[in-house]
Amino acid sequence: MKFFKILRRGALASLAFALMTASQSWAGIVSELPTIRVNGKVMYYYDTQSGDNIYTVAEKLGVSVEEIRAYNPSVSDGVKPRMRLFFPTDIATTTKGDSAGPLTHVVAKGESIYGIARQHNLTMDQLLTLNPAAADGIKAGMRLKLRDDDSVAAAPEVSAPVSPATPARLDSDNGKLTAEIPVEEPAIDVTTPDTIAGYDDDAAFFVTPDGENANAAPGREMNVAIILPFLLEEEHSGRQTQLYTEFYKGFLLAADTLNLPGRTPVRLHAYDSSANLDSVRAIMRRPEMAAMDLIVAPDNTSHLEAISQAAPENAWILNVFAVKDSSYITVPGMVQTNIPHNAMYSHAIDGFLDRFPEATTVFLTRTGGRTDKEEFVNQLKERLSMAGRAYRTVNFDGYLADADLEEFDPGKHSYVFIPLSGSRDEFTRILHALKALKGRALDPDAVQVFGYPEWATFRGEQFGEICDLSTTIYSRYSPVEHDPDAATINNAFRKTYGEGVLDKQMPVLGILGFDTGRMVIEGLRTMAGTDYFPSDFSGIQSGIRLERVGDNGGLFNNAIFIITYRPGGHIEKTLK
Repeated sequence: MKFFKILRRGALASLAFALMTASQSWAGIVSELPTIRVNGKVMYYYDTQSGDNIYTVAEKLGVSVEEIRAYNPSVSDGVKPRMRLFFPTDIATTTKGDSAGPLTHVVAKGESIYGIARQHNLTMDQLLTLNPAAADGIKAGMRLKLRDDDSVAAAPEVSAPVSPATPARLDSDNGKLTAEIPVEEPAIDVTTPDTIAGYDDDAAFFVTPDGENANAAPGREMNVAIILPFLLEEEHSGRQTQLYTEFYKGFLLAADTLNLPGRTPVRLHAYDSSANLDSVRAIMRRPEMAAMDLIVAPDNTSHLEAISQAAPENAWILNVFAVKDSSYITVPGMVQTNIPHNAMYSHAIDGFLDRFPEATTVFLTRTGGRTDKEEFVNQLKERLSMAGRAYRTVNFDGYLADADLEEFDPGKHSYVFIPLSGSRDEFTRILHALKALKGRALDPDAVQVFGYPEWATFRGEQFGEICDLSTTIYSRYSPVEHDPDAATINNAFRKTYGEGVLDKQMPVLGILGFDTGRMVIEGLRTMAGTDYFPSDFSGIQSGIRLERVGDNGGLFNNAIFIITYRPGGHIEKTLK
């Protein structure tokens, strides 16, 4: 696969500069800080000390917590010793004698036109009249006039922030997203030595080195918009940025693996929503959006609503991230790829009853312990009672002890134990007594455990322990750590981007991007020939069975995984 090297924009020029009032002027302690030139721009800097937190730093420097966060997004993960914080040296503020209020406002991250207008006692129409360019959306770092006054100081010359409509692109050298002019790079082959593909200036794929479409086929071209908060303007990549970038990397790998001659061409257009509603609206006003067949939407209810209101009539809107959003119920084009909460519990209980038709169910409750799965447990108890199946409850203090289980005889009966929490701590509190009980059983399946999606993240010794207990869990996603197909994708990540997937969370976003990319591309190609988007999809980590809500609703995924861990590390999974 042939990538284009992207020249990274001077990131400090894209920081979210916010204009302060005189009472929050940079004059004072901040102006006494040392300066440093970063990416060609002079900045004040402060190196945090032991004991500093965001509030003590704000007090020391005479700035607000919001200002520190605006200029240093990395503090969202906490202020740590020896962290270097940067502050701009060229922020225009009003003087103490300026009773008319500030002359300009520099947009900070997350601000909207409506909010800025209210802050300065203006109507939206007044603010837009003073700043016609803002009608296309505002971005962090944009300077807005607040008064029609010749005395408004000229804005310092800095690189313009990346437009919200600028396609986000991936730098094959450092794996980061940026938005700059592409420069041709040597080909990187991800699949076979004789396969070379690339991405053109419109973020489309399936383009051969000579510019001809490698997948030219009869029928219309299909278009996909990926609108996610890549936060290109932030110098320090926060956790959210890293995860969305990881998802996008996986999506691009899927595009490469599906680069087959003679197939319907599908073009990708990626946009940075900047986690800002105005940016999302500006993106949706772009003329090319009218040609989109599918839009991958961000994890934000208001952004989903704006996209659904402006999307082409026949376009699908793919909601991969907002698990609790229910707009699929009323929006015909919305596709919720996460099974809704109640449906998940219903399928999990069906899977439990199928998996353990004869075993006695035993609920484990620790005095003063966590009860985060109480809702599921109560629903399961209700279903057991309806089916005429008795269950038992064991209450214990501290750690489950052998004496708490002395009434159970695994030589004569089989049992399935269920804790009231999915936390690691609660699991460790029941582990040793259950292993001891299982050790007395003649049949290894006489003692089993039923658990929760959180356990899919167990690694090392804990993974071995859930296997030793013949543990079954339910989950929206299949675990990938011991999956050979996932290992193949991880190797492709390393070869293409220089490092493997970020696998410390569930789901693994790189694999989720790959699965989603495959589902989208294969689905659109099917739709191009049949006018129907496929309802079923089986991925490495994702299992999809789409169902429509009534006659006028959207689609939702109505499937979960039932996963059993066996001694020796063997994993069995079924889609329920």
